[in-house]
Amino acid sequence: MALFATVTAEVECPRCGVASSADWQFYLGAVGDMPHYAVGDVLRWEGTRRQTYGSPEWHEVIAVGYMAGSEWCGSCRHPHALADIHVRENRIERVTFRSFEPWIPETLFVGPERKPV
Repeated sequence: MALFATVTAEVECPRCGVASSADWQFYLGAVGDMPHYAVGDVLRWEGTRRQTYGSPEWHEVIAVGYMAGSEWCGSCRHPHALADIHVRENRIERVTFRSFEPWIPETLFVGPERKPV
């Protein structure tokens, strides 16, 4: 089983414009304890399992978020989506729509140039 962090956030659907709350799983910080965050929370880098991904030294990161449930949009009921989890100075700033793709190979984009990691 893969270990992820989770953030609960509302994201607007680009198809219908409805904002729906969902859990978005991502791979950054102390993922070994599977922490659950809200927008505005500071990422944890130490946990009981000490499994971390990324670096607390990265000042600006976009983590790719995978929808944790079976459908995302509360209106058009789209079955899957990806989100961007914007992290600045280890704080989750916002979560935005990325795509309707089921997955992408990158998990993180670092710095203002958004270099894939």
